[in-house]
Amino acid sequence: MAEDDGPDAGYIAGRVLFADGRAVAGADVKAIGTDAVTSTSGDGAFLLDVKPGVHRLVAQLGGAAGAMATGVTVARGQTADGVVIRLSLAASFVGVVSADDGSRVAGAQVAARLSAGGLRMREDLWGRIVAMAVADAEGAFAIAPLAPGIYSVEASAPGFMDGAEFRLALEAGQRLEVPLKLKRLGAIEGVVKDEQGVAIDGAVVSTWDWRGQRLEARSSADGHYRIDGVRPDRITVAGGHADALGHIDRRVDVTPGSTAHADFTLPVTGQLAGIVTLPSGAPASSVRVEFYSRARADRAGEVTTDADGHYRAKLLPGVYEVTASRDAMRRPSGALFARGPPRG
Repeated sequence: MAEDDGPDAGYIAGRVLFADGRAVAGADVKAIGTDAVTSTSGDGAFLLDVKPGVHRLVAQLGGAAGAMATGVTVARGQTADGVVIRLSLAASFVGVVSADDGSRVAGAQVAARLSAGGLRMREDLWGRIVAMAVADAEGAFAIAPLAPGIYSVEASAPGFMDGAEFRLALEAGQRLEVPLKLKRLGAIEGVVKDEQGVAIDGAVVSTWDWRGQRLEARSSADGHYRIDGVRPDRITVAGGHADALGHIDRRVDVTPGSTAHADFTLPVTGQLAGIVTLPSGAPASSVRVEFYSRARADRAGEVTTDADGHYRAKLLPGVYEVTASRDAMRRPSGALFARGPPRG
């Protein structure tokens, strides 16, 4: 089966041989990380259709397996020829997937990854998936048959962070044991109220961490919210009104399998309005107006000017830097203060 046999396809041609040089007929040849697969003919030859890019091939027949030493670059409509894959005794990874508390993780997905073209490629930071297995009721797994090479092995399961071992050298015929440990995900919950202690329905609460994970939830009628699936770490949690820009944030420590608490008291919002004009004095429509909070040292949000150049933003009280931009033009307007409405 070809991955792509259209006009944009490229081709890889070569032969599969045993270690003693004999041709291997009927071997499966696959480009790792893709659906491209074919079989060798009686003289060990193969022709594989692939998408343009960097590819690395693996071959397997019975208990023998082999892989190209490195990747090959394939251009559209061209053939990368002369590839030779030598088979040797297949190897395997075996092990147990366990949780941070020592319990076994049944049903975990375990993948063996092999680099296609070197770590300079973003997609090969961990490698492309060559083979997968599912951990049994005791968390045990076996991935076979595999060609010799340098692999990463990763495990994943619902409710857990992914776990991985990198740079594992697998030799011909080796049965390499790789224990994998997974940390349980945590949760954050709390209550969002206003300054009078009244629960806020529909408040937006979000999290982010240094890895870039961002999760979001909205408070219910009683002000309660809960965010599940949070990676154990020091997490920043932000709470804000659903109809206003800006937020209040705090940091909490989430440990594996725990629930951290973060309550929010949101102040009454205020309005910040103005007009944006062009150098000629004409109103500037469809201009992006951005608000940067000095107190929080982060971006609060943005609005767009109307046909007359007017903008209006609902903001949490505080000092903001306001910037207007459209295409190549960018004009800061300095620091402005948004004050909440008077209370009666």
